Amino acid sequence: MKVLLLVPKRYGFHHTFKEMFTYMGGEIHTIDYHHLVKGWQDQINTQAFRLPDKWRLKWESYYFERINKFYIEEYNRLKPDLVLSTTAN
Repeated sequence: MKVLLLVPKRYGFHHTFKEMFTYMGGEIHTIDYHHLVKGWQDQINTQAFRLPDKWRLKWESYYFERINKFYIEEYNRLKPDLVLSTTAN
C-alpha cells in the first residue's frame, strides 16, 4: 500500500503515522511544502493579511497555486492508495 502524507515533518503526528503505516508494510511518501517555499515567501505569506485586499488576493493566488500544483504533480507521480493531509495552521 502506498501512503502519501501531506503533513509537515515538524508535526509530531507525522512520525506516528509514518511508523504506523511502515509497521503495516506500507510504502510511505511524505511531502512537506516548506522545502518548496523560500524563507522570504513564507514571511510574506505570514503577513499577507495586512496587505490591501487587491495585493493580498494576488499573493495568495500565486502562493497557493504553486503549492497545490506541486501537490498534484507529486500525487500523479506517486499514485498513492491512501492520502492523509493536515492544514497548515
